[in-house]
Amino acid sequence: MPVNKVKFAAFSPEVVEIHEMFRAQPASEHIAKPPTLEALFQVCQANDLKRVLELGGGLGTISRLLLKYSNAQLDIYEHDVYFRDRLRENLAEFTGRYQILSDYRTLPPHRDYDLVVVDGGHSRKDAPGEASGFNAAIWFYLNYLQSAPLVYVEGKRHIQRLWARKAIAKRYIYSLQRFADTEYLGELASGGVLIHKVRSAIFPRRLLNFIFWEIIEGNTVRNHLSFRLRKLTDRFKI
Repeated sequence: MPVNKVKFAAFSPEVVEIHEMFRAQPASEHIAKPPTLEALFQVCQANDLKRVLELGGGLGTISRLLLKYSNAQLDIYEHDVYFRDRLRENLAEFTGRYQILSDYRTLPPHRDYDLVVVDGGHSRKDAPGEASGFNAAIWFYLNYLQSAPLVYVEGKRHIQRLWARKAIAKRYIYSLQRFADTEYLGELASGGVLIHKVRSAIFPRRLLNFIFWEIIEGNTVRNHLSFRLRKLTDRFKI
């Protein structure tokens, strides 16, 4: 099982080209960063992707990379009207290979995907209703799908990573391939995590597998200890 974070020494020209194309567009402050694009570019090179589910299309940075460097059909969720319009503009040359779904209350069109990409919503626990609904959708969709051997969560979406791991752990043991933050153009570009479903397993093995990766990820354990410490501190406040 890969435990150490993957750190890219350099980014592929294909990745740099796509990132630069979208970095120049309005509302580009939240586009996928080069470590995520490089990770997904390598996924495209190593796998024969036929169908991909993307939760949160935005401007279409990841969508374009997946369409350009794989033969996959994409189902893209994007609730915002502005970004749906930008998606159609930025993916115009791939018409017929993707569809945009505007409502997260609509189930995915298929139950089998080669890859699920999570790159939308917020990951804060205290985010308002729309964000918490997005987090719940991740858990629900991953439970609904019959097959999705690879799940990629973009950036520092730790709450969304947890929702994804919890959903997968209901049926599977898995491993995490984590991607380190990497400096790009003088700024630290955040990485993400690729979850590899290994196989279905009985409950004790799934539980042990889940606990192992929660310790490796660290955030869940740190958040729990921080919560307990705050509760203890509040209890003894005068």
